[in-house]
Amino acid sequence: MSPITHLARPAYVLVVDDTPANITLLAEALSPQYRVRFATSGPRALELIARNDELPDLILLDVMMPEMDGYEVCRQLKEDAATRDIPVIFVSARNEVSSQEHGFNVGGVDYITKPFDLPLVRARVRTHVNLKRRTDLLEQLANLDGLTGIANRRRFDEVLDHEWKRATRTGTPLAVVLIDVDHFKRFNDRHGHPAGDSALRRVALCIRSCVRPSD
Repeated sequence: MSPITHLARPAYVLVVDDTPANITLLAEALSPQYRVRFATSGPRALELIARNDELPDLILLDVMMPEMDGYEVCRQLKEDAATRDIPVIFVSARNEVSSQEHGFNVGGVDYITKPFDLPLVRARVRTHVNLKRRTDLLEQLANLDGLTGIANRRRFDEVLDHEWKRATRTGTPLAVVLIDVDHFKRFNDRHGHPAGDSALRRVALCIRSCVRPSD
């Protein structure tokens, strides 16, 4: 997906809970404003994130689940450079201070207790989604080339690292295309730097129009 495109879409919230009734309740409360997807286990959530080109803007993560609890899911997300900045709100019936403290220590940004107070859930989700999107905008502007508006070397390094790890996990191929603009120096010397800048912008636009959003 292009660097700015996803910010124009409703935020993507991933709900992870092994109880279908909780998923239904949260999805109904959040779907009018957000794109909501769900997973019913920790491993399934990690697989869904790894196999999807688009990362969640926010994760609502149940603490007590079989196979893998929410704390371990969060710990694994925070260990991966591609997912460590996704805000995680823990959801639990346990309201002990020690449980909440552990949630913050492993990387959570908030902690919601059950039974749900839906207006409070929506308010907390809205706050963290807004913070995440502001951060994404600043980060993505830092990843754009000022002349052409396409991703710069810094962004290339980040994406390559993310795609390399995903290809390793999933066993899928990874391809990189290197493109050279022939005789550009001669063109620039003959027609001047403003014309050269215009040419580079048109080349970048042509390339961008030929690739898929996931490239």
